[in-house]
Amino acid sequence: MFGEGVHRAIGMALRHPEWPLAEVVARAARAVALVDHIADAEGDAQRVLDAQEGLMNREKRLCETIQNEAAVRLRDHGGIDAREDSRAFGALIERRIVDAWPAICRTHAWTPEDRPGRRTIYDVSCIVGGRRFGLDVKTTDTDGGKYTDGGVCSVDNLLRFLAGKDADATGVLVVLEVTHARVDRRVNRREIASVVAAPLHALPMDVIRIENLGTGQVRLDRRVREVIPEIDWERPSRDFLQEFVELAKLHYAQVGEVAARRRAHLDEFAKGGYTGFVATRGHR
Repeated sequence: MFGEGVHRAIGMALRHPEWPLAEVVARAARAVALVDHIADAEGDAQRVLDAQEGLMNREKRLCETIQNEAAVRLRDHGGIDAREDSRAFGALIERRIVDAWPAICRTHAWTPEDRPGRRTIYDVSCIVGGRRFGLDVKTTDTDGGKYTDGGVCSVDNLLRFLAGKDADATGVLVVLEVTHARVDRRVNRREIASVVAAPLHALPMDVIRIENLGTGQVRLDRRVREVIPEIDWERPSRDFLQEFVELAKLHYAQVGEVAARRRAHLDEFAKGGYTGFVATRGHR
């Protein structure tokens, strides 16, 4: 009962930071019928909240540092060819950041990890304060009408990284977005337009969508730089997971309905002698 009361108080305090902690603990205690050790419960809740605040500040500081380090290394992009193919230019940007990662980690006393395999959801990573920060470098052009990839990873892989049962460290996925543009149509020259870093779990939920690809592919609907004022640096990853799981469940329910309709449609096609097929509308 005591532990449940403290847990409720912490959740309530994170949702309502404007409430005094004493009032939050009193409400939580009433909810679980806790009548003794109220002061102890308030003390435990305060210690957890203090640690949480320090963790959130660390995430913000780390993202700001990554953002600044990347901007410095890309500011003078001599050696990065300004290629007309924006994807090739983006790949060269990513390579420069990945190659500089060990030096960045040494400068800030982070513990870099070995380069991950091709199937890993991040490009480079480090351990800071016992947590694994995975950096997903995303490059996109701002030319309009050109190729833009907002893909992150599959639903399962994201959940495994953020809260996996066998993970040796709690994961924070940091999206480093570098936008670039062609500055002169008469010559083949591109320039860096913006560099932004933020934890995926701090982005607004309306930026995130799931597409019907395999087990569900997580994608970003907007550029990170477009939602900077909406980034919630104080949002715990647990709150993100609660909303994300509901989004994923809705996606799988919709996919299941579409799959059932398609099966029924194929049955009708077979009964009709395999002629006159009309494609069904699917789920995005």
